[in-house]
Amino acid sequence: MFELIKETWQGHEVKIISKRDKKRKSKPGTALHAGDEKNVDSHGTQHGVAGPKPYPPRICLHSYSGPLNVLEQYLNPNIPAAMFFSFSCLVNFSSRTSKAVQVIKGVPNDKILVESDLHSAGEDMDQLLEEAVRSVCEIKGWPLVEGVTQLGNNWRRFVFGEGGTRPEQT
Repeated sequence: MFELIKETWQGHEVKIISKRDKKRKSKPGTALHAGDEKNVDSHGTQHGVAGPKPYPPRICLHSYSGPLNVLEQYLNPNIPAAMFFSFSCLVNFSSRTSKAVQVIKGVPNDKILVESDLHSAGEDMDQLLEEAVRSVCEIKGWPLVEGVTQLGNNWRRFVFGEGGTRPEQT
């Protein structure tokens, strides 16, 4: 699946500026290439020109159940899309395998989402979401309030983009 998704962003990878080049560029009167300054953020990541892209800006791997080494492919900083990984009680926590625990521990805190994986809304869905939140918090070692806050912030960034707010709220 990774290779299939990768085809959508091929040729649009984010150029990561090395520490040496950042240092060289920070000297007055020097630049890597004309115009680089406007495309490099405070972390040294170079971003492309704004406008429609041939790939989705944010991707969620639904009820991710792949191995840890595959997860690491999706976390490559050259990938221009924001990657998120969701987990559910019905798929990921039904047996609490060590693989699932390792993968959840391996997902960066700002990339994890929970889901019910249920076909209908209501009390059953709410209960499954609560169980998923509690499971993720336990595995990550988060206090419940901190975990709920983190997961809520992640959901807003997944739905609304980097700032995590609806456009009319900015």
